[in-house]
Amino acid sequence: MHTRINKKKVAAYGLLSWLVPFIASFLFFGKSGQPMLPIGLIKSAMILIGASLGGFLLFRLFKESPPSLGSGIAIGSLWFLMNILLDLSILVPMTKMNLGEYFSEIGLRYLLIPIMAGAMGAVGSQQRQE
Repeated sequence: MHTRINKKKVAAYGLLSWLVPFIASFLFFGKSGQPMLPIGLIKSAMILIGASLGGFLLFRLFKESPPSLGSGIAIGSLWFLMNILLDLSILVPMTKMNLGEYFSEIGLRYLLIPIMAGAMGAVGSQQRQE
């Protein structure tokens, strides 16, 4: 039986959606901070890690509560904001990126979060109705 969305779980999963890829990224850089693989390959791997984890976390949430386009967009928007704020607080100062660089190389990609979450919510809602 479906219940209402657990807001603490949504927030915890949002934190995980940032923390796991952040930790995983250290595998791609040496102690000096230099990339150990071509940067394009690292960026592709990070997108795959983030998207796979995000899909898994959304699947878990929508298994426990009714999915909908609205709930997907709400969850995805919260996670989007959390990821941006965590990056601006930790990643940007750590890498000394300027904001233009950050948003063009990383931040813009986070728009995939509400898009994917909304799509999963909409599909899940449609599946429940059939």
